[in-house]
Amino acid sequence: MRLPSNLAVGLRPSMVAVQGRGGMTAPHQHHGMHLLLAREDELAVWLRQKPVRYTAGVITPPQLQHAVDAEGLTTVLFFVDPESVSGKLLERRLEGEPLWIDEATRSAWLHDLPAEPDGDALRQWMHQVMAHLEVEDASDLRAMHPKVKRVLSLLENVRLEPTPALEDYADQVGMAPSRLRRAFTDSTGTPWRAYLRWLRLQRAASALADGVAVNEAAVTAGFLDAAHMSRSFQATYGISPGALMGQA
Repeated sequence: MRLPSNLAVGLRPSMVAVQGRGGMTAPHQHHGMHLLLAREDELAVWLRQKPVRYTAGVITPPQLQHAVDAEGLTTVLFFVDPESVSGKLLERRLEGEPLWIDEATRSAWLHDLPAEPDGDALRQWMHQVMAHLEVEDASDLRAMHPKVKRVLSLLENVRLEPTPALEDYADQVGMAPSRLRRAFTDSTGTPWRAYLRWLRLQRAASALADGVAVNEAAVTAGFLDAAHMSRSFQATYGISPGALMGQA
């Protein structure tokens, strides 16, 4: 599977952003919160069988059924794990309802995002949007615990299926599991298992963006197979890996 050349992917802990050409989705819902922003014109959004609403963008809370028509538009799609620190703050702000983005807010948010961003630009943009929303991930404001840094380094080359046990890493870095668990959440902004779930998805997204075939991307990211990866994407993002990465 080769992705469109105009597609860009930005990854941060518990967050992923993709810019590409938009499309139309069927009604769906998912675990992750998402911001969908049209870079020009307006999206058509349906919520809970309500009349269509035309908008520059929208942030949806977890498990809210919605459908979108962004056919022919350049869009930025930004997912946030609701189990992360910033995700919990954002979910609290949404209170189960969508947050509609008007044209003035869109202009302010897109001011510093290049028309054709790379992954680094999208990562910085995610930071700026979360700051605008006043729900920036607390991990950006804290020093990373040195033993958590070591754990993250050890995870870089580990296959994530089956799910690694935090207790094994506690032994390797010389820290009690209960203390490491607290330090990990404090340092990354995300609990251990939620972090690993998002790490799998981010590895898969990165591999797909590099043009890796779906089956190979699934294995690289630590999924059992492409079907397992597809189910995880569907549960978290509400769409398949190909649809997410192709913005269809």
